Amino acid sequence: MERSFEEDYRALTSINPVTDLNTSSVHISSAGINRIPAPLPESLGLSPPQFLELYYYMTLMRRVDREILNMSRKGMAFGKHLSGIGNEATAVGASYALNKDDWLTLAIRDIGAFMVRGVPIEKILMQVCGKKYGQTNGWDGSLHMGNKDRKIVGVISHLGTMSPIAIGCSFQEKYHKTGNIALAFSGDGATSTGDVHEALNMASVMRLPLVLVIENNQWAFGTPNQLQFNVPTLALRALSYKAEGYWIDGTNILTVYGTVKEAVEKARKNNSVIIIEAVSMRYEGHSLADPFTTYVPAEQLEIWKKKDPIENYEKLLLQHHLATEGDLAGVNEKIEKQIRTAIEVTEKALFPDETDFRNRVFVSLPKHPNEFLLPSSNENKITYHQAIHEALEEILENDPNTFLIGEDIGISGGAFKITDGLSRKFDNINWQELWKKSEPPTQRRVIDAPIAEAGICGLALGSILGNNGLKVVVEFQYADFASEAFKMIVNYAATQNVRNMGPMHIVFRMPSGWAPNTSIYHSVNPESWFISTPGLKIVAPVTAFDAKGLLKASLYDGNPVLFLEYKDYYRRRPETLPPELNLDVPKKDYWVPIGKARVVREGKDISIITYGSQIFRVLEAVKEIESRFNDISIEVIDLRTIIPYDRECVSKSVRKTGKIIVTCEAPKTGCFGNTIAQNIQEDDFDYLDAPVKLIAAEDTPVPFARELEKMHLPTTEKLIRAIEELIKY
Repeated sequence: MERSFEEDYRALTSINPVTDLNTSSVHISSAGINRIPAPLPESLGLSPPQFLELYYYMTLMRRVDREILNMSRKGMAFGKHLSGIGNEATAVGASYALNKDDWLTLAIRDIGAFMVRGVPIEKILMQVCGKKYGQTNGWDGSLHMGNKDRKIVGVISHLGTMSPIAIGCSFQEKYHKTGNIALAFSGDGATSTGDVHEALNMASVMRLPLVLVIENNQWAFGTPNQLQFNVPTLALRALSYKAEGYWIDGTNILTVYGTVKEAVEKARKNNSVIIIEAVSMRYEGHSLADPFTTYVPAEQLEIWKKKDPIENYEKLLLQHHLATEGDLAGVNEKIEKQIRTAIEVTEKALFPDETDFRNRVFVSLPKHPNEFLLPSSNENKITYHQAIHEALEEILENDPNTFLIGEDIGISGGAFKITDGLSRKFDNINWQELWKKSEPPTQRRVIDAPIAEAGICGLALGSILGNNGLKVVVEFQYADFASEAFKMIVNYAATQNVRNMGPMHIVFRMPSGWAPNTSIYHSVNPESWFISTPGLKIVAPVTAFDAKGLLKASLYDGNPVLFLEYKDYYRRRPETLPPELNLDVPKKDYWVPIGKARVVREGKDISIITYGSQIFRVLEAVKEIESRFNDISIEVIDLRTIIPYDRECVSKSVRKTGKIIVTCEAPKTGCFGNTIAQNIQEDDFDYLDAPVKLIAAEDTPVPFARELEKMHLPTTEKLIRAIEELIKY
């Protein structure tokens, strides 16, 4: 007789993870909830040397962990060490169950994964000591490290972020049809974040092979499970994603290995998602600074220490005659020698110096042979909208390892129809024929993603990692919605080159700026959010020529690029544009170099430095002024790139005219115009004949009513007044 879900659920609530998962795990699927026996050693297909190797890795992980604690107390190691003592069975068992070409994205207590993948111990010790040849060359501390050659993705402090990164790694492997998968470690606390949901939902929808191992060590820093979630096991969440779940004893390495091995093969075969909750106990505080014994009940800790993963595995090896006392002693002796050698190497290793500091934020890659500052002819006039569309189409045509992802960009062609027709062309998708089918179409090159900006960006970022990384253009419907993915862009994308995980071939397209009546939530100029984040490049083309050339250059730059597009000008016909902005768009492949400004108009009396859509107001103001003052000529510079901007071009103009207006459409406080004005004061103060004027939007949200819009915006009239004041100065 079939049990009801209610009966199954009631049975789950009666399970005690300490005692009841010893002998049997829990399997959860749409077919029901069942207990399955813990695997016997002989059922795992491991040889005696492999059983001993598992012991070696667990013991090595604990020994290295304790050595890092010792080095920290001696002042040799720095930062927050996040101990994995008590978690060895899960970290090692899960890592050991993978193929060497499968991806691993880590949580904060998984140092054993590095050992299983063959990362030398001295590299780990040099990392925590901030040495020159640590994994990140002194740029990142603690265990926030990865290794792209061994397909290990290092954790960042925003822990839920790693799950979306993992589905990107999985997408990359599925794209290349390798058969490899991704395994993501996650803490129990991290599963409360929206990022984890977005990742699991996207992996399920897109049929991406993913195993999520939740390391439930009872405490999310200082918050117990009872205040973190309200289900017997987090593995139940699998049912929400048409996935399977397992609830297992995370202190039993054979249970962990056997369960993960089975899950990995299922995910690999079925392109499916598997969620495993492995329950263990953290033996140390969240970090060195955490006096965890003040809040963790001593009785709870004592109960779990009786289930110590290494001690119990030693007993199992001896009981099943898989190792002798001498074998175990030999392993420990080997480890002690390795540790001593690694410490000696680390102590002698150099610290980073100035050469390690300079030129590390951005990578530098070869340039395109057809790199133009300006077009050489005047025959092909197209719209700004068409130029971006052509760039994307040519990217997809010319490079098979590129794809586009965003909301509504495939079937419907995007919010502004920039990608219209690309899904049909590159994925052969005709929704009029496919909509009745139960299985969704396979989107490979132009992907309609769920409404999940963090998940979208995480997938994109994971897909570009490693030696077979793809190149991706992410589309936000509006730049405003980039706030949903802020941590992905700022905390992950911007930091990976400096952490040795690059190059980062990714572009974030952001329809930006004011348009009539767009109001508060569809009108942001996002550069002010990002300009203080080292590691991001920001370009702001406003001509069709620049848009096409800069978009291509951005994707191949090797650094994450925010590509700002000015939506109010998407479809303006070329003949309606100011002649200075109506540039030819070459039909052959070309790039516009990032970081090079354009002198739009030469002048001798006043310089106006601007970028983006503000240049339209600038040209209107200049036209008005020069019609009234015959002896005044004004130089106009379009930066085209915000980060890094062409400081040399600006300085040359300042020294030429001595009177400067910096103007942009973003609100005044904290805008990039402030940075330019400050740099002019530093670089060329002696050449100034008047104070630098900054004309920007008012420090208010963007209003809706037209009367209020005029008050908010840096209008042509405001620019004219500023120019008149400088003329009189």
